[in-house]
Amino acid sequence: MFGGDITGADSLAEGDRRANHPRFKDENLGNNLKLVEPVRAMALVKGCTPAQVALAWVLAKGEHIIPIPGTRTQKHLEDNAAAADLELSPAEIDALDAAIPPDATEGERYPPGALKHLHK
Repeated sequence: MFGGDITGADSLAEGDRRANHPRFKDENLGNNLKLVEPVRAMALVKGCTPAQVALAWVLAKGEHIIPIPGTRTQKHLEDNAAAADLELSPAEIDALDAAIPPDATEGERYPPGALKHLHK
């Protein structure tokens, strides 16, 4: 979502496994896309991509947290790496924390039954 490719359920390519994830279903996706807006707004101000703001926000949470972004292209890899140099002020971090609290997303992270495959 932070990459900007997902604008609605119909923007997922055929065969995209996210179409089975509850967070990407029509009933949840609208709210979840609204959560991206503060990140997009900050990216415009800072002259970077929303994905870079999102990664910088996660990196600012502490050295014990390491984001693992999806990267399909060389450009995304370069953008993701550049996020390590993006500095967010304490006020910017607080603003994102307030706008997107941990429990703000709608829908489960994984499709029904998927967790049983993750815990062996």
